[in-house]
Amino acid sequence: MQTFPARFRHILLLLLIWNVFLPWYLLERPLGIVKGYIAYARVWAEIFSFKFLLLTLFSPWKHLTEEYPANSLALGRVLYVFSVNSVARCVGLTVRLSTLCIGLIVQMILFAIALMYLVVWYAFPLFVVAGLQYIVFRLLW
Repeated sequence: MQTFPARFRHILLLLLIWNVFLPWYLLERPLGIVKGYIAYARVWAEIFSFKFLLLTLFSPWKHLTEEYPANSLALGRVLYVFSVNSVARCVGLTVRLSTLCIGLIVQMILFAIALMYLVVWYAFPLFVVAGLQYIVFRLLW
């Protein structure tokens, strides 16, 4: 292992910080945070299945429907079947809209957490400097 004179060690340390730490801190890790958010967002989108919920929004709940009578003159039976089918569709619409709203709220909370994580990640050096300044000027003097 090659050793360098003491007067060059601080320059090597600065080069190491410049070439290794700063790209990791400013680019690689934030990119990992964004990729992690995207992975979680995809998982939650798959759990709530937004596409399926939108495609079946007005479908009857659990496909509970009645068949219309062959004799369309039985007005009482036709109205009964229409009302049962309408209630099944309204229940399905209500459940699917509620699920969509909950899924969107979960996605917004996940986005807010990822955004806060990124903000804290970039602001952390400022917190460290402010904390050191507080310690030096308030507590030691």
